[in-house]
Amino acid sequence: HRERMAREIRSHMPVLGINLRVAPEWGVICGYKKGGADLYCRTKYDGDVLGKPGYEKGKDNPHDYLPVDNWPFLIAYFAGEVEVPSDRESLLGSLRILVDCSGAETNRGYRQGFTAYETWRGDLLDDGWYEGSDDDQLARRFSVNQFCALALYDARKAAHAYLSESARLLPEKADGMNRIVLFFKEISEKARRIHAMLDSGEYLVGERARRFWTRDMRIAQAGLLAGMLETEREAVATAKNVLMGS
Repeated sequence: HRERMAREIRSHMPVLGINLRVAPEWGVICGYKKGGADLYCRTKYDGDVLGKPGYEKGKDNPHDYLPVDNWPFLIAYFAGEVEVPSDRESLLGSLRILVDCSGAETNRGYRQGFTAYETWRGDLLDDGWYEGSDDDQLARRFSVNQFCALALYDARKAAHAYLSESARLLPEKADGMNRIVLFFKEISEKARRIHAMLDSGEYLVGERARRFWTRDMRIAQAGLLAGMLETEREAVATAKNVLMGS
């Protein structure tokens, strides 16, 4: 993989990877040294380092790429040159991805699509697990739950913004697109409420996490996830209708 990454970068093709720095999010591998032994990247967390006191731009690193701290546990290569799609084609492609992803179930042990909502909700309502767990186990699950909730909010908020701006590209499907936009407005608002509910503003470990993350809060989150799931089912059904004949 290191050899391929170096080859791709020499061909002006960056490589995508997850968990390059700080957190398990996608970043871009865009530079290397020593034949690929040292990799450099750009992620959305770099602002915490670049330009801050103590940071010095290296003469052999004029673009301010930062070293990759972790070997990525997922890698994605671009597949050569393709014709750039029009905005309309990109919107239709996004709707197809929405439909396809909703029906996916598992990948590499992770739940996907509607199955992920159902599994997440079921775990929140599993009182036996929370009663039988120790404080450290519960704090770990709270941390994962909070991270996933933030990622969910970020994704649904972005989806609503994109669909709102792009709906005009399918004037012949205006009714369906307007419905999808309204569905994602509702979905993103529920995701925002979950994120706000879980944001204590404090670093919660051990018993502090148990005191904060109450059964009532978990039930409330499960209810919001159930509402999001039902609305996304309606959005997917509408997207299928929009795609017919397109």
